[in-house]
Amino acid sequence: MVSNIIKRQLQIDSRIEELKTCLRVCHDMRDSLSLDCDTYFSFQTSLLEAVQNAIIHGNKMDDSKKVTISLTVDDSVIEVLIEDEGNGFDPDCIANPTCGDNLIKENGRGIFFIKNLCDDFQVIGKGNIVKLVIRI
Repeated sequence: MVSNIIKRQLQIDSRIEELKTCLRVCHDMRDSLSLDCDTYFSFQTSLLEAVQNAIIHGNKMDDSKKVTISLTVDDSVIEVLIEDEGNGFDPDCIANPTCGDNLIKENGRGIFFIKNLCDDFQVIGKGNIVKLVIRI
């Protein structure tokens, strides 16, 4: 059986307003793939959180820098690569938001949420590329 593969790539400026563009992509994917509510929630939440991290932490809100989002979908998975132009990060240096004083911090939960919503999460290269995998 030949698999139907969907590939889509977009590049956005490092502005929070661009999350609306990502949300439209999420809606398009939901409709074209007929995603159930749980899968759609995982996909949308993870994608928006990762792109927001790329804009804020990776590119430091410098709208001259871009965030590139590559989506590949086959019969069983959605794979998303999100790349920023920043210096990268070490995922082992991210504080656990469920421990001690981190519980009352206003931020620092994004990677935790992504890891728990996705079937696979990877930080690639120097840490400026993340890979999200969600089974459908």
